Amino acid sequence: MFGRSNDVLRILRGATCFVGPPEYLMGEGQKRVRATPETLTTPPEWVTFQSLVALRSYKAAGFHAGFYGKDASGTTDAERIGKLKEGIQALGIRSCMEFEADTSICYKIFSKFL
Repeated sequence: MFGRSNDVLRILRGATCFVGPPEYLMGEGQKRVRATPETLTTPPEWVTFQSLVALRSYKAAGFHAGFYGKDASGTTDAERIGKLKEGIQALGIRSCMEFEADTSICYKIFSKFL
C-alpha cells in the first residue's frame, strides 16, 4: 500500500503454531479440524513431531468459544488471524531456542519467510 511489506512479529511461537495455518482457521477447514472444544485437547495434525502441546479440557471450551465463536461483527478471532496470516509476507518470531527449538514447523505451516 505505501511501499512497505506486510510483516508480523509474534512473541509466542507455540501458540502461533498451535492454532494452525490459515486454511484451518476459516471456513470448512476450521469446521473439519476444530469443530469442537475436544479437538483442542490433542496435538494438532500439522505438528508432525512428538508433542504434548494441547489444551486441558477445562480450558478448551472457553478457548474454542472465544477464538472460533462469532462476535458482534459476525467474524471470529480465528478468521481474523487466518486472514492476517494469509496476507503477510514474513513472520518474525521471538522465542527461546532452548524452550522451542523446532522453528521449521512454523515455516512449514505458514510457508512464509521467518
